[in-house]
Amino acid sequence: MNFLFIYLMPKKYLLKKNKTKDDYYEYQFKVKDLNKEYVLKNELDNKYASKEDLDKNYVSKNDLDKNYVSKNDLDNKYVSKEDLDKNYVSKNDLDNKYVSKEDLDKNYVSKEDLDKNYVSKNDLDKNYVSKNDLDKNYVSKKDLDINYVSKNDLNNNYVSKNDLNNNYVSKNDLNNNYISKNELINNYVSKEDFNRLEKQIKEILISQNNINKK
Repeated sequence: MNFLFIYLMPKKYLLKKNKTKDDYYEYQFKVKDLNKEYVLKNELDNKYASKEDLDKNYVSKNDLDKNYVSKNDLDNKYVSKEDLDKNYVSKNDLDNKYVSKEDLDKNYVSKEDLDKNYVSKNDLDKNYVSKNDLDKNYVSKKDLDINYVSKNDLNNNYVSKNDLNNNYVSKNDLNNNYISKNELINNYVSKEDFNRLEKQIKEILISQNNINKK
């Protein structure tokens, strides 16, 4: 505190108050120590950031790489939970409750198509067909209703397993490994901004070091 007081006093005033050369040399020595060990408040505000400001407004590169995802990756590689719930089904549900388009086209016929375009042999013989012919060429309406889905319903409400595997993630994976855009925007900075700040701090430290050497 005494050093700072001496440093701030006008030189003219100091020369008047000091009675001997030894006193003046002591003043000069203290001023040199002040330049070596301290910086001016104005220089501090212009060239440095406080630890409190760094903790409050910035994040380390290591923490950024380890715990967060960029908005670009979020847009290109992930979907929202709302969209996932509304438009997609899990692999387990798809395997257990639905059939692929290929299987549906190959092995089944819709009720509408069956009623409109086909007639049983038994209709030629008073409205009946043989069991053998029935087993080979038709499926009952009840069985169709219980176990199959129409192409139209399949196209409108479901996706193929291949599409699901290539373009979507499960809700569990989403919750465990990613964060929302809103949280990303509110709590983190981009690497570009961080790198720019780091570079500025390094330049300030180098500049200050050169000043101190002088």
